[in-house]
Amino acid sequence: MTTIMPAPSTAYDPTLVLGSVVNYLKVKYIQKIAEIQKPQLLAQKRLDDMMISHNKLQMVNDQMINMEVSTEDMVEFRKETKKMKRAMARASLAFAKATINLQQSLLEIDAKVGKTIFFDT
Repeated sequence: MTTIMPAPSTAYDPTLVLGSVVNYLKVKYIQKIAEIQKPQLLAQKRLDDMMISHNKLQMVNDQMINMEVSTEDMVEFRKETKKMKRAMARASLAFAKATINLQQSLLEIDAKVGKTIFFDT
């Protein structure tokens, strides 16, 4: 199964307009940023998918309660729901770490090349 990742956003630069001559270094810089963003985007997608699944499970649980399904019959379902919550906690931690790493990497790149590429045109 192929996962389609959202396209990473790019920093706005008025010199990158259709029909203009583009500085090759600017293109490489933006490609590098897009590459660095991938782990954070993947972690965010995993967390978002888990949250959607959890919400669906919560709705099923609510429906079972409304239909007066006995608590004994729901024991296994609730165990699985708890597993989902633990997995969501791990995914949220992975997302937080990926976000912090992304910010640190962006600061390092900007310190090395960002200013010279975008202001020396």
